[in-house]
Amino acid sequence: MKAKKIIAGLSAMALASTMAMSAFALPAQEEGAPTQINKDSVPQSGAMTATYEVEAKYTVTIPASVTLSSTETVSADITASDVLLESGQKIKVTLTGASNTESGSTFSAKNSSGESTATYTIGKGEVDSGVAVGDVVAEFTTSEEQERQMLSFSPASGETYAGRHTEVLTFGIEVEDAPTNVPVSSINLYPDRLDMIFGADPVTVYATVGPDGATNKELEWTCSDGLAQSVHIIPSEDTLSCLVEFTDSGEGQLIVRAKDGSGVTKTIDVTIDE
Repeated sequence: MKAKKIIAGLSAMALASTMAMSAFALPAQEEGAPTQINKDSVPQSGAMTATYEVEAKYTVTIPASVTLSSTETVSADITASDVLLESGQKIKVTLTGASNTESGSTFSAKNSSGESTATYTIGKGEVDSGVAVGDVVAEFTTSEEQERQMLSFSPASGETYAGRHTEVLTFGIEVEDAPTNVPVSSINLYPDRLDMIFGADPVTVYATVGPDGATNKELEWTCSDGLAQSVHIIPSEDTLSCLVEFTDSGEGQLIVRAKDGSGVTKTIDVTIDE
């Protein structure tokens, strides 16, 4: 009897050991890890993700020099070619500094001794002035052909000695990410219903747009066909309220739509009795 009990105990231990080893041989797959398949795997399948990365690229060319004139405006082009950016990104070229000008829009070209100064201004396009240190002077986006944006330099004046007057302009180039758009998610109107009598004083309907951080909160105010001849609506300048004048009896809906393309609308019922 004792021998039989010992043998039974060994058989149970051996079986438990075998089961533990089988479970250890088939570990759970981690997310993103290669799929391991053997004859015991269910289902007999696997998945693979293929990724194609496209690197951003661009070439911006800034002229090495420009020869100012004392009698006429001269120009120089900043160009961008071979531009490939993510959707919504753009290249910004900023006038970051000038050797003789720390700030403002009046620039100073000086002679070698620094005793003689010629002043001039810079503009974008054909404008003769307006660019200051720190301003963006050119912007480029994805393009199939070379883009160019012109800088104009006004006639220089104020020389007191003959000779060369120079100033070194420096530019910064960076890629700006696409702006984050926060769409409108809700529109609430107050009052939420209009029961009026023809000839009553005008009523202002107010709108609140959510969320608070929505990028574009502009609204479009219209009315249903049943009210087309019965009310006159006058949206406010910021479009967040609307004055409603009652010109005849009728019933229908006042309709408000978000203009940011989100498709959010809100309506209130309007009844005008004689």
